[in-house]
Amino acid sequence: MPWLDLAHPPAKIIQSIAQVAGKISPHFRIRTRLKVAGISHHQDLVDLVTKDGIYHDFLSLRLFSQIMEAGRHAQNHVKDLTLPTLLFCGGQDAICSAPAIRRFAQQAGENVIYDELPEAYHALHLDTDARQFLNKMKDFLLKSEFS
Repeated sequence: MPWLDLAHPPAKIIQSIAQVAGKISPHFRIRTRLKVAGISHHQDLVDLVTKDGIYHDFLSLRLFSQIMEAGRHAQNHVKDLTLPTLLFCGGQDAICSAPAIRRFAQQAGENVIYDELPEAYHALHLDTDARQFLNKMKDFLLKSEFS
């Protein structure tokens, strides 16, 4: 799931319009106006992502609505989480809502290991604590039993 909630979600009326328009056609899309500099403290890595020939700043209204609904569903069913889960959060993430991630972790119970990197932005694997993030992920995967 791309997000539990956005750091700055559009107004509810805009979300409702997006949902209706997205049901009419999957081809309705908008520019996200995403502040891409908010993914990493390292400008060279931001440039690498944005100039790779794949990156774009369009999002279909249908996909936006589906992701928002998936985030709400996850938050409403947080107690149903039964598998070991490692949940990270960049404390300075200006794209996804750090408070929503914290709440989810608090409500999830013992199956969730929560780790917040206080100075990190959005793309933890590309940010200042990337090695720490990758090592913690590796350790979790090696130690966890997924049955």
